[in-house]
Amino acid sequence: MNKINLNVFDEEVKLELFADTYFSNQSLAIEAIEEETGENYKTVSVNLPECSYLLEDNEFFFDENNDLFNIKDVMINAGIMAVTNKVGASGFCQYPVCKLLVDLPRK
Repeated sequence: MNKINLNVFDEEVKLELFADTYFSNQSLAIEAIEEETGENYKTVSVNLPECSYLLEDNEFFFDENNDLFNIKDVMINAGIMAVTNKVGASGFCQYPVCKLLVDLPRK
């Protein structure tokens, strides 16, 4: 259950989601890879080492500021993640903490 379809300018883009960890603090990282090309489409998560104390198991900061095609809603509706009531901040940007609800393959 790591595949989603994203509508980008009225075209369907098929993505596979993979889990990884950030090197600096081992926080959960989520990457979306184009199924057809194998290229990195988007890093769904963002690393906020200064806020990592907010994270529990299977939680990550969602990069909402660069979510141009609503991948957040697609992942929620697919049952892949849920938004918690926690938020991390960096500068003027806020990033919701999301909980991964499925096991994603490791990259």
